[in-house]
Amino acid sequence: QLQTQALQAKHFIDRYDALVALRKTAPELKSDFLIALFDKNNYYPIQQEIIYQLRKPKTDAELALFQKAINHHNLYVRRAAIEYIDSIPEAQLNHYEQLLRDSSYITIETTLQKLCKLFPNQKAKFLDATKNIDGINRNVEITWLSIKAADEPETYARKLVTLTSNSYEFRTRTKAMNALENLNYFNDELVANLIDAATNPNSRLANPAANTIRYFLKRDKFKELYNAKIAVGNYPAWATQILNNIK
Repeated sequence: QLQTQALQAKHFIDRYDALVALRKTAPELKSDFLIALFDKNNYYPIQQEIIYQLRKPKTDAELALFQKAINHHNLYVRRAAIEYIDSIPEAQLNHYEQLLRDSSYITIETTLQKLCKLFPNQKAKFLDATKNIDGINRNVEITWLSIKAADEPETYARKLVTLTSNSYEFRTRTKAMNALENLNYFNDELVANLIDAATNPNSRLANPAANTIRYFLKRDKFKELYNAKIAVGNYPAWATQILNNIK
């Protein structure tokens, strides 16, 4: 009944709801239907959901579906193919590597993260393929630096700190802050950049900066640097109040 609704219902939302309800069905009982449905409905949310439900491909037909998704004209379908898959057979790796050259910077970032996670012994190759890509709001660069910084923090985490300064727009700054949290890395320059960001009138920058400060305040050394900068910073009263209220 759900398969019939997913295939034949007049309205998209009814087809989509039926498809989502099939999540509870074992993959081997729905695989053939989902593969056939992928070609019958070209609206990308349906295809994304199909990829999600077959994210552990085992059969040749399921693997072929993922190859088809990788080469799809819709960027969201291509992105789903790398975002949702749990594991990639090494024999299929070259198909996924082409997404490192995708037209979407978000897909490139997602692919770089996934491939480095699944194939850590080939990380250098993936990094080399993306080393000169900045991305949108430097998303690819920040991910690239984060991966490198896991092995060489003093070189590459410092570059991430630079991206938190007021030389960059707020999306770049907040993404770099999140990356440094994940790396658990800070230095004196980051403290100054976070203070600058936390007192910025743009709440989309100030609020994430305050959250990052809260995260690092659990570290005694950061707390010492932070309080020292507030004490000698000669900030306006309103800015000092904001900084002192971050706990």
